[in-house]
Amino acid sequence: MFSYSARPWHYFISISILAIAEIARRNDYVLFGIFVYIVGMLAAFCITYSFVYEVRYFNSLRDEKHAREQHEEHLDDLGSVRIEMNTSPTQTRLFDLPASPRQLEQLATGLMIAADPFSQRRWTGKGKPFSINQFNSLRDEMLRRELIRLINEKDPRQGYELSGFGRSMMKRFLPSPALQAFNTLQGTE
Repeated sequence: MFSYSARPWHYFISISILAIAEIARRNDYVLFGIFVYIVGMLAAFCITYSFVYEVRYFNSLRDEKHAREQHEEHLDDLGSVRIEMNTSPTQTRLFDLPASPRQLEQLATGLMIAADPFSQRRWTGKGKPFSINQFNSLRDEMLRRELIRLINEKDPRQGYELSGFGRSMMKRFLPSPALQAFNTLQGTE
């Protein structure tokens, strides 16, 4: 394919060639002037074509990147993660959580490392990993699976905390540096 990359000074060279052709044509060097004029026009065409080609190429890269980001966001919205929990040496629980792995990674890091509360205000809204509906369905499923519990049964406004099973499940979603920090905080290596 065409691998030339136009630079601004290339236009100056093309214009200079055209100026030389005009000077030659006016000084009775007609054939030489026409030949140089044709060379200058070809140079200007190649430079312009290259510029248009580069603009289209970079626009297509930008469009592909935007489409890929939109697709990833769409997958995050539709995601669910299958969880396998060993409740005893002979019993295993399988269930799905209505969240993507990326969302659960952010949630695990916030809950276990940053000690953020498990609250709708903290995890929903613009720039946060969950919509209100996603968070509510995740919270309901985690309550049903006993992964979270009320901090105070008598006052539900105090929020939720992870149960033992919830902590071991969330620990799986911590990225490696966060897991090392968590182990350091807990005193285990």
